[in-house]
Amino acid sequence: MKIIAHRGASLKFRENSIDALLFAAKIGAYAVECDLRQTKDKQYVIFHDKNLMRMAGVDLNVADITLPEMKQHLQNAGYDLLTLNVLGEKYKPKTPVLLHIKITDADENLAYLLKNTGIDFICGLTGAETVKHFNKIFDKDRILAFMGDKNDAQSYLDNGAGIIRLWEQWISNINIGDIKKLPEKPEVWIMANNNFTGNNGSNESLNYFHDLGADGVLINDVELGIKWLSSVKKT
Repeated sequence: MKIIAHRGASLKFRENSIDALLFAAKIGAYAVECDLRQTKDKQYVIFHDKNLMRMAGVDLNVADITLPEMKQHLQNAGYDLLTLNVLGEKYKPKTPVLLHIKITDADENLAYLLKNTGIDFICGLTGAETVKHFNKIFDKDRILAFMGDKNDAQSYLDNGAGIIRLWEQWISNINIGDIKKLPEKPEVWIMANNNFTGNNGSNESLNYFHDLGADGVLINDVELGIKWLSSVKKT
């Protein structure tokens, strides 16, 4: 089972930072995940939230401010904002980057831009129609469906996705084996998320996902995930 570092090694370094991504790649994550948004002046930033309240204490949306304004607010809170340009300059590992694209009008222009960075991106997309644009540029094994509903898998697969992301709380009502047997033969990745360990994951949850036949798991505690994977390989 593949271990994907959610927002990088986000328990050791600041989430979505270059240090978090590089560390997770260095210790053996299959892929490192981060989030892409766009500012008012059309600049691409690696940032999870729609709003700056959690990270900077100001009630402003990323889409409503310019990149210099966003940088300043975050610097005031001790946060060094990573941009897509800087990611392209500093991220050199061969480890794929799962880029959760949180841009509603993402199209072929963005797909071409990502393809030309030299980074091995797995494009995480919300919206089956958006998948159509990216499927013209990326192979299906580099397109992941960040579905909003557990019943949307087929629409994403029809448009060219090759990986389906499920939330942990969905899997009690979904047969992962049935999804993997679909004609498109998708991989199924799970986002760790429960009331006890949140997105961090645990040995128990990893064993559970593995037994269900999951192909990958997104977790915050990538160090735990790598240790678990090593123990599984030894048995």
